[in-house]
Amino acid sequence: MKKKVFKEEKGFTLVEVLVVMSLFTFIVTISLGAITQVFDVNRRAQSMSFIMDNLSNNLEIITTQIRFGEEYSCESEGSNGCDGIKFINYNEEEMVYFLEDGIIKAKIGGENPYRISSPEVHIGNLQFYIEDSLVTVVIKGEVGSSSGRSEFHLQTSTSKRSTVTSI
Repeated sequence: MKKKVFKEEKGFTLVEVLVVMSLFTFIVTISLGAITQVFDVNRRAQSMSFIMDNLSNNLEIITTQIRFGEEYSCESEGSNGCDGIKFINYNEEEMVYFLEDGIIKAKIGGENPYRISSPEVHIGNLQFYIEDSLVTVVIKGEVGSSSGRSEFHLQTSTSKRSTVTSI
């Protein structure tokens, strides 16, 4: 009788290959989901940073205008401070800053008001506190999209720049 001699073959069985491919596909799917979420969070953070930089720049413009202005008065009295401020700017024109429908607006002279704040920003409260030549500006609101909004509170004070008179 002849004995069958089996050669030992090297390699993987079909079941082993399928198990490894399934595990690899599962790991890649989870990794891609995490990477996608990291990119989304980064995009939202950059957008939020851009919007807050824009708002900070607007606040700087307002305070610079106030610093070089004179004859400060309330445009409209609020329950705590002024809801708007009126003053004469450095070009000797009447300048007004106020809040309308969640938007900071400005008006120079008799012109139509124009928007200052970004569309992505909803201002809930804009207050001006006037004490002699010191003006404090307080802004409260929300920034972001419908998927996620963040509250913010900004406050700054400025005073009229003193003018030097010649002797």
